[in-house]
Amino acid sequence: MSQHRWRARAWLPLLAVLNSAPLLGSLPGADARAEPTNAFTQSARQALGAPLLLDAENLGDVWVYPDARASRFEIESEGLLRALERALEPEFLDRLRPALKLGPKISLQDALDAGLNLRFDEASLAMRLEPSEEQRAKKMIRVRKGADRDERETVGPANFSGYLNGSVGQSFVYPQNIVRQPFRSNLGLVTNLHGVVLETGATYEENSLTSFRREDTRLSRDFESALLRFTVGDIPIQAVGYQGSKALGGVALTRQYSIQPYLNTRPLSRTELELKRPSTIEVYVNDGFVNRLNAPAGPLRLSDFPLFSGVNKVDLKITDDAGRIEWVNLNLLYDVQLLGQGIQEFAYQIGAPSETLGRDRRYDGRDITFSFFHRLGWSDRLTVGASLQGDRAVTLGATEFAYLTRLGLFSAETALSRRAAGFATGAGRARFKSLDYKKGNDKPWRGTLEAEYRAREFASLGQPLGQTIGGQLVGTPLGITPYSWRFDATLSRPITALTSLSLGGRYEISRLSGIDRKTARADLNTELGPRLRAAATYALEREERLRHSFQLIITWVDIGGKYYGNFGYDYPSRTFRAEGTRNSANVVDDYRATVGAQAGPGGGQLDGTVDYTHEKANLRVEHASGRLSSPDAEGRRLSNRTNFSASTAVAWAGGAVAWTRPIADSFAIVRARPLFRKFDLPVNRVEEHAEARVNRFGPGVIPTVTAYNPTPVNVDSAGLPMGYSLGREFFLARPTYRSGVLIEVGGESSVILSGSLLKVDGAPVALATGFVVSVDNPANRTEFFTNGEGNYVLENLVPGIYEIRVEGFLPVKLTVPAGAVGFQKFKPYRLKEDR
Repeated sequence: MSQHRWRARAWLPLLAVLNSAPLLGSLPGADARAEPTNAFTQSARQALGAPLLLDAENLGDVWVYPDARASRFEIESEGLLRALERALEPEFLDRLRPALKLGPKISLQDALDAGLNLRFDEASLAMRLEPSEEQRAKKMIRVRKGADRDERETVGPANFSGYLNGSVGQSFVYPQNIVRQPFRSNLGLVTNLHGVVLETGATYEENSLTSFRREDTRLSRDFESALLRFTVGDIPIQAVGYQGSKALGGVALTRQYSIQPYLNTRPLSRTELELKRPSTIEVYVNDGFVNRLNAPAGPLRLSDFPLFSGVNKVDLKITDDAGRIEWVNLNLLYDVQLLGQGIQEFAYQIGAPSETLGRDRRYDGRDITFSFFHRLGWSDRLTVGASLQGDRAVTLGATEFAYLTRLGLFSAETALSRRAAGFATGAGRARFKSLDYKKGNDKPWRGTLEAEYRAREFASLGQPLGQTIGGQLVGTPLGITPYSWRFDATLSRPITALTSLSLGGRYEISRLSGIDRKTARADLNTELGPRLRAAATYALEREERLRHSFQLIITWVDIGGKYYGNFGYDYPSRTFRAEGTRNSANVVDDYRATVGAQAGPGGGQLDGTVDYTHEKANLRVEHASGRLSSPDAEGRRLSNRTNFSASTAVAWAGGAVAWTRPIADSFAIVRARPLFRKFDLPVNRVEEHAEARVNRFGPGVIPTVTAYNPTPVNVDSAGLPMGYSLGREFFLARPTYRSGVLIEVGGESSVILSGSLLKVDGAPVALATGFVVSVDNPANRTEFFTNGEGNYVLENLVPGIYEIRVEGFLPVKLTVPAGAVGFQKFKPYRLKEDR
């Protein structure tokens, strides 16, 4: 970097003048950091607060200590670094930080030597930053920003909430004798107290040796800011790669990105542009419009495109402020195995294995089991991970990586496993997956390759183990990997815009039988029309002998999606099956039905299922009639089985209790205040169907709310009599993990007041803003507006005395009489001007 030559200029006498005047204490940001001056510095070392300018933008003020020589001209390091963070590329700034952190100040010469192009503008007494194009930070714009997140006010969970789900079922077998099967039922309890969640349940089965049986029981607590969930109790192991799983009684700490559903954990897929003028950018991904962005002139970095797995076709339509249009075409890569840079995914779990024993669980405290995994997005193209598991029988450690290139995704896993009192054995697999276009007319070949090796006694957690004595396998061979090497390959290509063909093969080198297994497979998928699709699969397998298999499925889908059906054939079972389904069009008060028929050499079957969803319960009926080709052990050829089941729930939140259908995650209770409970208030109404209703029978419940996702709750007041108003009708419910939100609608009063405001001369007080303030409680203020004729409307005022206040006029009193309901017309008020 070129060095500046410094000479005494006209600004030095100016600094001497500044030295003689007590101006520094009044500079913005002046504080104790202004260093004390001695006799030498009084003439040339006085601190000066100077703006740091990049082009015409002020990055912030920094303290400088001017001198004619660059080696003695000093700048406060902390303020300079803070200002530079807005202007420089992170990579260059990281290289610069060590020099800036050597002391409280840095000389201009040292900054120049570090590659930072700074100069002091004597005319404006400002520092000017002149970075190269490589050093200058690009303006960052996230394509999906603002498209997903709802920034509106939300209603959070009640301090105490919960629900009790219940279900019952009864089956009958006939025709010779109607035999009632054992009655069964289930209860599931969830309570949430200040974010601590208790989950438990019990199952009952008639005539069982253990009629009652406890289900999983655990306590959970989410830490939202850290995206963590801590669980203690019965926990299922979360596993990746070669890891196994089994039930534990213990503790778990896991990263939960569901806590922030709008947080993007995928690679941001950044791309850089240089705009000569301010422009509007229209973004299209795979031929679909995504967003319209406004960007200033200069270097620009776009990121966070909504991509599918594979190669994505991205088109940018750039229109500058002069109307010129330019198209930029990109291909961006993405795969679901990858994490965004800096994103971490992990689970740490430890406990004692559990098994159901009688009515309860038995925990084996002698066999402490642990399971850990941690994955990290090292960059947008590289994800790495490590895992460790172990119990009394097996210990397993593994590593993994996934790396995205322009050719495709390369990934690999390696693992070491050690059985108790045995040697460590290994396993590993490597994969390559080429990436493809998801849409458009391109027809590239797409392929995958995979190779895996497993040592003879490689084992995972929870895997049944055989016993080896003296190097010889004794008993079951379940603990022995059946193959040593496995090779897989697939190759596929769209033949036309509606048809695709896939070919695949597998080769396994057998360890047990000595006869290798070879498999070949072909899949053909095609659209026969806008509503008709067909899929056919043919496979060959050779081990001890050659086997053929063939499946054909033809699917019909109604354009509206309400009806669909399929017909299938399978060989070698030589079985035909036809099935038709009607989907429910509404959330409640509707049904879903499926009817099927099957025929083959072993006999035939007719079956059907009907599910009906009511606001308060789910009902289900299943029936199957089968005819055998030959009599069974009791000489019967025909069998029938019918099952009836029902499920419902009770929910509570913030002191409100309501009856509803089963809840899977979280919920919202909508309760009307006393004056409105006699009316029917539909919630989330679509045409004639509502997801819930608030009426004289009690609150309504939305039982399908997903934790941490703002869910619209819209209360329909169209059925209220004239003069009644709910006030607020739209809410966003945002519960936490397994919690409930209480929403109360309606005011303390059901009065709507209308009137007009006039001046003393009779002219209307038009288009004015005012407040109605309670005399007894001045904090109770209601804002209102007048129209061009001075008319106003006031809603939900409780009986009492109020003042109408409009700026520029003296207040007047308004009285809402006790017992007033409905629409009330008040006489005009004449307002005197406030002089």
